Amino acid sequence: MAVVINRQELSGKNKYVKDNKQASSKVAKQHAEPIIEKNLYTILGFKSREDFENRTSKFVNKEIWQLFVGCFAKEIDYAATEKVVKNIVCNIAKSDQGNAFTKTEHLILNEKQDNKKREKAIRKTVGILRKINPEKAFNELSVIKKQAEDFLQTDFYKAQSKPLQGFAPSGGQLFAEVLKYIETLEKLAEVKKEELVKDFLLNHVSSLNKKYPKSQGKREDAITILSNDELKNFYNKGVEEGMLQPMVSYKECKNLFDKMNQAKNESKSIIGRKEQEGNLKKIDKSIVSAINDIKKHREAILNCKDFQSS
Repeated sequence: MAVVINRQELSGKNKYVKDNKQASSKVAKQHAEPIIEKNLYTILGFKSREDFENRTSKFVNKEIWQLFVGCFAKEIDYAATEKVVKNIVCNIAKSDQGNAFTKTEHLILNEKQDNKKREKAIRKTVGILRKINPEKAFNELSVIKKQAEDFLQTDFYKAQSKPLQGFAPSGGQLFAEVLKYIETLEKLAEVKKEELVKDFLLNHVSSLNKKYPKSQGKREDAITILSNDELKNFYNKGVEEGMLQPMVSYKECKNLFDKMNQAKNESKSIIGRKEQEGNLKKIDKSIVSAINDIKKHREAILNCKDFQSS
């Protein structure tokens, strides 16, 4: 008896099998872990270390600059910081606006100016600073800092007398205050940086954690290491020198980091003790030498007395 093959039915079955395979493959891809676990940067979804640095720096600079502008807005009216902040703010805004900012600058710096006009000018300037490119703003801040540092090294500044009580600060004193204020801002940025990087990375990997939950722990370790500058630099050097695996855990990285620091501190302590021992030996020699000199002088005095009495 001949078997009749229904081509249409066979075609339908083949299509069903093919569609089923594609669906299974799609599901497998959705739940598979990423195959980009080369190092702590790639597991966070970055192309490379450079990609990580560029993107985190861009975010951090933007947030830090807005933080600085907030400080300027609050401290431009404080008696202790008014002159310093006005000078910094006007210099940065002028670097962006050019001659168009001259009138606003005059309204801010002129002490005899009407308060309402000055307040309006300050609000306008703060608005300019909020919109300015952070990289450009930080470059200008660096220029202002360098100018202050250079001036404070001049003989002219060193020859200036101390400010008299009740008088406005001189140009040289203003440079010193500007430098101190900028250094305070830099310390604030250092304190906030780790927190900002961590926030950025947690937000950055939120979709990856949903898509690839199995490797979430690795990403958490990577974030803890890479958001801390000391650990990040130690990780980079450790991987380059073969001390650390590219996919090292936080625990392994931190343990080795602590051991290395302990070894450094111990070696410094040993060197310090040896230096102290050397100094003590020198002191002992000086004391012995001084005692010998005293003995000689005493003998000479006694001999002199014996000679006089004879």
